[in-house]
Amino acid sequence: MKTYLLIWRLILSRPWLYVANAASWIIIHISPVLPGLIIREFFDMLNGQSRLGFGIWGLIGLLAATATARIVNILLGALADTNHRFSMSALLRRNALESMLLTPKPARDQSPGETVNILEEDGKQVEDAISWSVDTMGMTGFAIVSAIILVGISPKLTLLVFLPLIAVMVISQAASDRLERYRRASREATSLFTEAIGEAFGTVQAIKVAGAEDRVTAHLRRLGDKRRDAMLKDKLLTRVLDSVFENAAKVGTGIILLLAAGMLQSGEISVGDFALFVYYIE
Repeated sequence: MKTYLLIWRLILSRPWLYVANAASWIIIHISPVLPGLIIREFFDMLNGQSRLGFGIWGLIGLLAATATARIVNILLGALADTNHRFSMSALLRRNALESMLLTPKPARDQSPGETVNILEEDGKQVEDAISWSVDTMGMTGFAIVSAIILVGISPKLTLLVFLPLIAVMVISQAASDRLERYRRASREATSLFTEAIGEAFGTVQAIKVAGAEDRVTAHLRRLGDKRRDAMLKDKLLTRVLDSVFENAAKVGTGIILLLAAGMLQSGEISVGDFALFVYYIE
């Protein structure tokens, strides 16, 4: 079965739960747009450039209201996401296990260790893919809304701010093939190691009779070393990419600091606009 068909069928198994989860997290990801606008209004008010005229206490009340609404929405979204995740992974693992049990043993290609790995890792991968699709929609919505607001303030500064994010996307795409190879190698090494441990525990008496304790231990150590090397490559590349993603926002903030000084002096942007750029990029 194609991956997209599997994901689509899992979504359709609990459609309203997925819709509730998606709606909650899209709102959660887009809601930071409002505090940014409130912060801009606050700094512009200090400079006598207020747009709304709410006053300091009005802005504080508005900020508290948006924060409270977001907290409530996060609680509801967490409940929906948790139920959705566990219902999907439980259904997938239950069906996979039933299929394995109904399949004649000679027809099975998986070893016991690989079977355990499939039920654990594959179920989590599918669960994460569906759950993260909701986050992707929410973050895309936030990016679109914030970009529209920032372009209305300064198209040039907006373009320069988004350049690091574009670079991150290019780097991510370039590293995806290597990351997939490392991930597959770590999965295979984990399956072999798990299978060897299961066989060793299942044949303890035979190993003792044959006096093969040292050989079995050495074999397990070799498999463990291979798994360690594969996992290190996987985790190292993952951490490097995570570091690049996290620091892209800081690079964007640095670009704003370098360019905004002249624009503030010339009056192209206000202090509130500058604060809004920094808030959205972070």
